[in-house]
Amino acid sequence: MKLYHYILAIISIIICLLFISAYGGLFYSSIAGHEGINAHFYVLYKNVSRNEFDLYNFFVSSISALVITILLLSLKNRNPKNTNRTLIFFLFFVGVVALCEVYLYSIFIGKG
Repeated sequence: MKLYHYILAIISIIICLLFISAYGGLFYSSIAGHEGINAHFYVLYKNVSRNEFDLYNFFVSSISALVITILLLSLKNRNPKNTNRTLIFFLFFVGVVALCEVYLYSIFIGKG
């Protein structure tokens, strides 16, 4: 494996950890019934139910954890082909999340 495989994998793992902390935190706050902005963030979006918002947060954090696992296994096994496939999937995943966030931002209802 070449050096850029390791560098791109580490960058991808860091970004996935950020996704897990952000989206997983929103999901946990909503499911656990905590009070505050994180638990009721779905209210700020027009036509988005709590279940839809929870599923979105769950899938983003779960897929991020899956990408981390696959990247770590492919780095451990020194498999550059699997690493390349996972990095391409990761780029596609980040693009889909970015498009979903643009859509959510377009239906955002500001309070105040």
